[in-house]
Amino acid sequence: MAMIYNSIPYFPTQVSFFEEVAMELIEARYRMKAETAVMKLVCKIYKENGYYMVWNEEQCTLFTNKVGREIAKEEMQGIVETLMEKGFFDKETYKENGILTSANIQKVWVEATKRRKRAVGTPLPDGENGKGKQKTGQCIHTTGN
Repeated sequence: MAMIYNSIPYFPTQVSFFEEVAMELIEARYRMKAETAVMKLVCKIYKENGYYMVWNEEQCTLFTNKVGREIAKEEMQGIVETLMEKGFFDKETYKENGILTSANIQKVWVEATKRRKRAVGTPLPDGENGKGKQKTGQCIHTTGN
C-alpha cells in the first residue's frame, strides 16, 4: 500500500518576498522577528499538510512556543491577522474553516505534487465550526490536471 502524504520538501520563494506590503507592514509593527515567524509558519504549512494549516488559539500558543518565545501569542495572532488583511492568507477560508491557506500556497502545492496520485476534489479539513468543504473561488483545491 502506498503511503499518503501531502507535504512537500521545499517551495519556491520570490526574491521580493520581504518587500511585499504585507511583509513590510508586519516588520514595521512587530520588527524583524515577525518575518522569521512568517517563514516558519509557511514552512509548517507546506511540511505538515501541504497547502493549509488549522489555526486556532491552541495552535497559536504551540506555534509561538516553538518559534522560541521571541513573539508573544498576541503578537503572533496579530501577524496572522495582518497577513489576512493584506491577502497573504485567505480571510474567508479562515472564517469558514479555521485554516490558513491561500490561492498561491495551493498553486505551489499543486505544482509540486502534480505527478502524485491523489483524489480529485479532496475537501479542506473541518474547521472549528465543522464546515469542511471544497473551497471554490479565490482559494482553490485542484489536482493540477
